[in-house]
Amino acid sequence: MNHGFAPEHFALLAQWGGQPRQKGNLENDRANETLRDAYKATEGWAQLLQQRYFPQGRSKILRRPADQSNKFKRYTWARIYPTPSSPEQLAYTVGIDAVGEFCVKIDTINASGNLRKHYEALRGPNYQDSTISAVIAPETGLAMSLENLVDWSAQQIAQFGMSYSEVAYKLELVSPALQLVTDQQRTKTCFEQWLACLVDGAEQFDSMLWQRDRNVFFRHALEGDRIEVELGLDPHGRNWAVQINEPRVAGSNNPTASIAVDQTGARFLLRQGRLQPNARRAVVVKGNEFVRMTGLRPVEIDGTLGRRREWFLVAALDEPAGAIRRKTADFVERCWAVYIPEGAATGKPFPSSFGDQTSKEEKGGSYVVPAKQAIDEKLVIRRHGDVWRALTSLLSTHGLNNYWKGRTDGGFEIDLEVIPPKRAPLLIEIKTSTATSDIYTGLGQLLLYRRLFPHLTDHHPVLLVPEGIRPQMRDAILACGVFPHTYQLDASDADAVEFSADFLAICGVP
Repeated sequence: MNHGFAPEHFALLAQWGGQPRQKGNLENDRANETLRDAYKATEGWAQLLQQRYFPQGRSKILRRPADQSNKFKRYTWARIYPTPSSPEQLAYTVGIDAVGEFCVKIDTINASGNLRKHYEALRGPNYQDSTISAVIAPETGLAMSLENLVDWSAQQIAQFGMSYSEVAYKLELVSPALQLVTDQQRTKTCFEQWLACLVDGAEQFDSMLWQRDRNVFFRHALEGDRIEVELGLDPHGRNWAVQINEPRVAGSNNPTASIAVDQTGARFLLRQGRLQPNARRAVVVKGNEFVRMTGLRPVEIDGTLGRRREWFLVAALDEPAGAIRRKTADFVERCWAVYIPEGAATGKPFPSSFGDQTSKEEKGGSYVVPAKQAIDEKLVIRRHGDVWRALTSLLSTHGLNNYWKGRTDGGFEIDLEVIPPKRAPLLIEIKTSTATSDIYTGLGQLLLYRRLFPHLTDHHPVLLVPEGIRPQMRDAILACGVFPHTYQLDASDADAVEFSADFLAICGVP
């Protein structure tokens, strides 16, 4: 479906933005009518995005190309509120502008001076480089269908550094205190929605499901009519990081998982900070130990229900499915890290927070072109996931389950930390080619991570790349203090990944 935007719209926004609206002036009237079409296209974009990804919410648009001072605006925009009671001063917005961009962001509406100042401190100096916005060039957006534009918008929102609710809490537009839901059917509906999001974004792998882009494995079943889900990073499913089960009695203190809402009605999946013993750790982890080892902080609970326990956010359920999967995976990764023996590594297993939330790492000033580029990106993710799964499957087969991966608040992603028995811990960065750009990136990541995160200082940095690396490049990498190792990947068979004997030896594989 055509989204209705045209190159002329960008030209007119640039030409007429800030100019007075003068009825009866032929050229002025034509510009006004053409820009009305741009506003109509913006409305269609917002409405479809809201209907597909924020079904509990609402959309709103002002269709007049001129502002209150009767001057042409330099942009079009429409608002999306994720719930019916979301504060009017904050919305997801979509639109185009005279600068020449399609944009989706979290933004304030008619904000007071203090509120806008506080928001800009969160957002950063400009929206193009903020963690709560995303832009694409006009030629990229114009080449998309309406469905593709809406899907792109939802994908970007899912990757925002802060969710709508987090921004609303930080701006003090909404109280962060949550109330546990006591309605059993409403709780069941929320668990069903959460599980559907996980399943829709996963692939079948043996008896489990695999969230390939985050390498989380899970299995779900019904206990009576209650949903029970086991999640972890073990490709064999022998060791789970955490269970998240629908409660028998909604809103009580006894179950380890629950649904909660804030004052706007936004829904959240919570879990208690309590992990049971398993094959990888012999003691219960709870309370301050859970906080210390995961880097998570308990949410505030209002009212008497649930206050006897500490609850932690798993996912906000009024976000796009991609955001729900990403936050769930982050929670699972942090729980998995708890089971790494602390004596094997210095400091806490998971770096709880690092980086400036107001700027996006690796964004720069370029744009992703969707056609061929999107196919390449998917292929890279698939290969990366295959290598990661093959390696962890091999480790797990030999009982070497002391590994973890994770992403930090600053946008840094650690592919794999391996703690072999009686050997030096490893920090592994996986690359899918021996291209110079991949070598540069992997080398830089390894060197930086060991400086940024104290618990990685004594880890041996390993750059894991396909066979075919040039001897000169290998020598140069070694001279930087990084150990290059290789694997072979059969593109026709995802299970046919072979690692070098030297690499397996340092991982502790017999």
